[in-house]
Amino acid sequence: MNTIKIISPSEAISLMSDPELFERIGNDKCNDPNLTISFSDSEVIYGCFCSGDLCGVVIFEPESSITVNVHCNFLSGKRDHAHSLVKMATIKLFKSYPSILKVNACVPVCYPDVIGFCFKFGLITEGIDRKSILKGGKLLDRMRLGATREEIERLL
Repeated sequence: MNTIKIISPSEAISLMSDPELFERIGNDKCNDPNLTISFSDSEVIYGCFCSGDLCGVVIFEPESSITVNVHCNFLSGKRDHAHSLVKMATIKLFKSYPSILKVNACVPVCYPDVIGFCFKFGLITEGIDRKSILKGGKLLDRMRLGATREEIERLL
C-alpha cells in the first residue's frame, strides 16, 4: 500500500543521502549530502512510503506567495510507484494550501526521464536555464517547467 505523510528534514536527508539518489541530485561542487542538502522552515516535505518503507520524497519549496517549486526523489526500485505517490502529495498540498496556484520544476536536461515525468503531471516547458548546473565536469542546461493549479487538477 502506498501512503504519504509529512516528514522531518532529517528523515528526508537520510533518504536523499543514499548514493543512488545523491548521484542524481548532487553536482560536481557538492559531494557531501550532510553539507549540501538543507531545508528551510517554509518547505513542505512529504515522505512517500511503499508497504511502510520510505521510498521517496516530494518537496514543495515556496518561490512566492502563490508558487512552489517541486522536487521529487525516488529510489530506482520504487519509481513505478512515483506517479501515484506524487499525485497523493499534490492533492494534499492543494487541499492544505489553497493559496498555491502554480507549480514549477527545474530539471537538468541530462534527465529526460524526469522531464517526461513532469509532462505527465501537466507541466509544460516554460524556458531553459542555460548552463546552470555542473555535472560530470560539464555545465548543463536545466529545463524550466510549470503548470497552474487548474492545469494540474484536471489531470489528478
